Amino acid sequence: MKMHHAHPKAGFARNALPLHVVEGIKERIAQVQREIQDAARRVWFEHHYGDMRTPRLRSEKHGEVERCAEKLKGYLYPPWESPEGRQSDHACTRVLCCGHTQRESCLTFITLPNPDREALKHMAYARGLWVGDLLGALVKPALEEWRQSQATDDGTS
Repeated sequence: MKMHHAHPKAGFARNALPLHVVEGIKERIAQVQREIQDAARRVWFEHHYGDMRTPRLRSEKHGEVERCAEKLKGYLYPPWESPEGRQSDHACTRVLCCGHTQRESCLTFITLPNPDREALKHMAYARGLWVGDLLGALVKPALEEWRQSQATDDGTS
């Protein structure tokens, strides 16, 4: 490609790439190789995207990459760097993205407007917690206070 750009009339390439693409290709290849060698990253992607069919068309592949990149933007740091709740070969148990798979967890729903829900996610990520763990930590003091008030009301203090 560099020869094609240096001597365009010589016909070195039928499908020439732009020079800026050619210049950065070695670094991009090295970056992809580093990403593939990261075992935690590889396993995370296998758990989250491994059952999807492989797109045949280039445009479909680019679409999948864009959807994945958009999903990853929602995390303040890569989810494969968060601790695992437990070991599993079949499912992701990373606390940041799949905290609901922890042994002591159960799903409970709360109603929040979108801005508050996003703020809650960011607050959890900033503390290195799954959203459910953060909610549990925030609710525990109120539960303890309620239990104490119930014991006082019953006269069993």
